Amino acid sequence: MKLVSAYFLRQNLHMDSTHSFTKYQNDLAGIARVIAHPARIAILQYLSAVHDASFDYILDDLELEPEALGVHLKELENSGFIRKIKQDEDFHYFIDTLSWNKCKEILMGFFKEVPKNNNRCD
Repeated sequence: MKLVSAYFLRQNLHMDSTHSFTKYQNDLAGIARVIAHPARIAILQYLSAVHDASFDYILDDLELEPEALGVHLKELENSGFIRKIKQDEDFHYFIDTLSWNKCKEILMGFFKEVPKNNNRCD
C-alpha cells in the first residue's frame, strides 16, 4: 500500500522540513489533501459504484475535461487510492481496497479523537 510520504507532503503542502510531525499526522494530511478536490471525490464515488472503468467511461459519465481527468486520476493513483490495469487496448481504473481501508481507518481514528460535547470556551 502506498500512502503519501512525508517528502511528498513537504513538496505539496510547502511544509518546513524542520517541523516534526508524526506519521499519523502526515498520513492524515495527505489523505485530506488528495480528497479535498470535488472531482477526485466524484471519481472515487464513481469507481466505488461501478467497480472499475476505463478513462473514456469515466470521462463520459463525469463530463470532465480530458486533461483534468488525467491529472486527477494520476493524483489518485500516485497517492494509492486507485490502481490501473491494462485490459485490451485501455487502462481500467479501480479503487485499491487495501489503501482505501487504511485511509478509512486513519480518518475514523481522527474523528474519534475529537471531543464529543465541547461546545463551550471556558
